Amino acid sequence: MRQILRHTGYTTLVLLGAIVQMDSTAIVKSLGIRYADDMTSFLLLFLGVLAASLMVFEVLLIANRWSSKANRSSTILQSPVYNLAIESRNTVIEALRRKLSDTESELNLIKHSFSEIESSVRSLEQERDALKQSNHRLEIKLKKERQKVKSSQSRMKELKKEQNGFRRASEIVNGKLAQELQKSESSQIRMNDLEKERDGLKQVSDRAKRELEQERQKVDDLQKRMMNLEQEMRDSLEMISTDIMNGDTVVLLSTKAWKNRGDNNEIEKWQGLFSKMKNPLLRSQQERPDGDGFVYPRGAEARRVRYLREEKRITVVKICEIYRKHGDNKQYNDGRTKGMEASKYEGVDFSYMLPEKVT
Repeated sequence: MRQILRHTGYTTLVLLGAIVQMDSTAIVKSLGIRYADDMTSFLLLFLGVLAASLMVFEVLLIANRWSSKANRSSTILQSPVYNLAIESRNTVIEALRRKLSDTESELNLIKHSFSEIESSVRSLEQERDALKQSNHRLEIKLKKERQKVKSSQSRMKELKKEQNGFRRASEIVNGKLAQELQKSESSQIRMNDLEKERDGLKQVSDRAKRELEQERQKVDDLQKRMMNLEQEMRDSLEMISTDIMNGDTVVLLSTKAWKNRGDNNEIEKWQGLFSKMKNPLLRSQQERPDGDGFVYPRGAEARRVRYLREEKRITVVKICEIYRKHGDNKQYNDGRTKGMEASKYEGVDFSYMLPEKVT
């Protein structure tokens, strides 16, 4: 009987371990925790051990009946089986302890995650409340805006009515304005034509004014020129009269030749030279024949004068060419080689030179 109770205790422990294992598995599954694939193999192993324990328990019951006949042999046969059952139970218990420890760790993690989720839920609830308040405020604003829209729509209807009235008035005004624009365009075209005529007349007037001013300037210049010529004529007549009275020689100068006279210093030197040529004695001592004319002076003097001489009641000296430096002057040298030709200077303008007017 004691042996049966012992076997029954062993079997009870095995059953209790199985119950604990199944309860823990049910609890974990209810919490939504998923085991890895080794959990399934562990359950299969546990069920195998449980079946083996039940079979051993049945064998022990049968063997217990025969214990009176072969007590010693029965004990020898049952001892290894009990040891195997105990080892199996210990293995299962150890595995259950490890699984329980892992389950507690996972439960702690779940609790931590749950606390974080609760804090997140609280913050979300706060945000939800804030959003509700904002939504409430927005609804109030929306109502106000709707009221404004309604009032604006009413105002738009009134404005449309006014617009229609203004449109009719505007059409009338536009018709009148078109007529006035046509009149204005006609007036503008007429004004443009008149402005063009005015501009043309102004241009003609300006041109006439400029021409008149030019003519006035010409008249003034002619008057000044006439006055100068009159004064020069009077001076010339006076000087010619004086020269004729004082001597019998008159010196005339070619206008073309006088262009080569030089600056003011040169003019003074030419003036002295022409004065000497009026003196017949000085002229005859310094002149040399040159074709139909003469060359004055001779010697180291750099200046040269080529002239024609006419002997009438008085002696008329016509200066045809003047040279400031005759030495290197090709024209002078060529002329001296050929000699002067009187026919070359026919029609040339000669004027009386007033010594005091030479500047």
